[in-house]
Amino acid sequence: MSLAKRTEKGLLTPDNCVVTLIDHQPQMLFGVTSIDRQSLINNVVGFSKATKVFGVPTILSTVESKSFSGNIWPQLKAQFPDHTPIERSSMNSWDDANFVAAVKASGRKKIDAVIQWPGGVMTQIYWHTTKPSYAPFVKVPENRVYVSADRADDFLHSFLAFSGGRVVSDEADRPGLEIGRPGTSLRRIQVESSFGKLVAFVTDGHLPYPYGHETTGYEAADLTATLEKAKSLGATVLVPPVTVQERTSAMVMFPGGYVAEIHSIASPTPR
Repeated sequence: MSLAKRTEKGLLTPDNCVVTLIDHQPQMLFGVTSIDRQSLINNVVGFSKATKVFGVPTILSTVESKSFSGNIWPQLKAQFPDHTPIERSSMNSWDDANFVAAVKASGRKKIDAVIQWPGGVMTQIYWHTTKPSYAPFVKVPENRVYVSADRADDFLHSFLAFSGGRVVSDEADRPGLEIGRPGTSLRRIQVESSFGKLVAFVTDGHLPYPYGHETTGYEAADLTATLEKAKSLGATVLVPPVTVQERTSAMVMFPGGYVAEIHSIASPTPR
């Protein structure tokens, strides 16, 4: 299949990025509770097939496969029979010289990584090897993840070690209304790092639709106007705005099925 070269306009295209699939191993899968494990495998395998269709270079990497984590999933390895996963002893892939060398050898200027963290949290991260040509976002979007209580601290420790980030807040009793469960409470963790913002919701996995289907939260100065504009362009408001403490948020589905959270933050009340 031959694809024409794309004009990127600051986005990922098959011509400018490389995909890295990191730590898709049995021991890492064992802690998954937020999604059916077979569905998770199917999602990753489906994504890997897409990288082949679009001709995107793909790098496989594993950590401590002999002593702890096990070999890469056979379903994933079957998609790349000629690839030998880069074996690491460090949790951070960028601490491994062979991994870094493989990324540089691809010659691509944007690196796209799909990472599975303790607790089964999957994240897609990409970064530039050259300075972007487009203007920065006015507001940095936040990544939204859901993790079980028994793996939350493992996930947090691993992500902070990788990203060099810091915990902005860690609330043990955040109102569950924020994820569609009024009358309950949950732990909510906010992290900021050079990779952006992340919000982790610690739950038992019982989430009312559409919560758990979104991956990103977007801050808007005027939430009402933003929702009206989204609806005029074909989006559907799945959950009308609800206010929890300083934050008013809504859940929106855009044409094509993409679900996102959109919110506004109230200014602090003067004292």
